Amino acid sequence: MLQQVSIAGLNITKATKAEVLSEIGARLEKGEQTLVVTPYSEFLYTSLTSGDTLKLLNSFNIAIPDGVGILWASTYLACPLTVRTKAFRFLQAVWQMVYTGANILLNPQSIYKGIPEKIPGSEFFWDLAELASKRELSIFLAGGFGRVPEVVADKLKEKLPTLRIVGVSNKSASDATLLADIKQTQPDMVFVAFGPITQERWIAQHSRDLSSVKLFIGLGGTFNYVAGTKRTPPKFVRRVGLEWLFRLLTEPVRFKRIYNATIGFITELVKYKLKYNSSVIARSDS
Repeated sequence: MLQQVSIAGLNITKATKAEVLSEIGARLEKGEQTLVVTPYSEFLYTSLTSGDTLKLLNSFNIAIPDGVGILWASTYLACPLTVRTKAFRFLQAVWQMVYTGANILLNPQSIYKGIPEKIPGSEFFWDLAELASKRELSIFLAGGFGRVPEVVADKLKEKLPTLRIVGVSNKSASDATLLADIKQTQPDMVFVAFGPITQERWIAQHSRDLSSVKLFIGLGGTFNYVAGTKRTPPKFVRRVGLEWLFRLLTEPVRFKRIYNATIGFITELVKYKLKYNSSVIARSDS
């Protein structure tokens, strides 16, 4: 079993991508159904503001750290507050937020103390597809608008000709007929792209009904990036954690979500730190 680290109550898998893939492979061999979530800062913000969401996300078997925000939060919360006066504790918490945030640019390795590796869901998507191809497992693509899931299927087949794609669907999470479509095709893996939290609720709600499915994963906007309907942030932008700025400039309609994943996320994290005032917020469980 992979080690978990709790970041403000949200369980994150503490492992490299290779270790996660190895664990998934082992679970597949044992016939254990696996639910995978890919948390980034927006997920942590929502879990800090909703106990139900926190409980939902922690019900998944594997939570890969998809985003610099998760790694930074682990580092930030591990910094102890050493003063007792309320005002000075606040100032110390803000100062720690500033210098640990600056280290994302100035000393990137400093944010990998608690979690060894960032595992972007948009890249893990291809790793799982390759795993399915090698093991002769079938997949179903659920989510996306218009022809997006069909284009994604074509892209997958171009790169992995032997991959078995038994179904694609652009039906919404609320469409009851989607469940019947998946049952009929009997896939081994279901890749779900309904958007954050909505897709995780759908997976948690229907995974028991689809007991023959060996793996579920929520992939957010990955289908759009693969299909080319949205631009993928450049590598250097992703490396320094400025995806939010890239998306704000290219998709200003997402302002509210971007605000929650940045300003809202930082504000809630500072409040959490001040409330619990612990030198070790991020704990490791075997």
